[in-house]
Amino acid sequence: MEDLRILFEYLEAMDKLKLISFDLSLAHGLDYYMGIIYEAVCMLGNTQVGSIGGGGHYDNLVSMFQEVGKITPCVV
Repeated sequence: MEDLRILFEYLEAMDKLKLISFDLSLAHGLDYYMGIIYEAVCMLGNTQVGSIGGGGHYDNLVSMFQEVGKITPCVV
């Protein structure tokens, strides 16, 4: 929750908060994400063009391809 508070604080300081939508129902179909995920959507007026990017935090995915016990944080 602290990360979200900081994010919204920065967005407000940059006068960009009005461009952000917070959606708790967003879910990616990949079970290796480790917390918050995000998606960028292009909007033209009232028309949604579609998702232009997305990602999240997933330590375990990278660890699957390394020696046992090694954890490498990763964000995309």
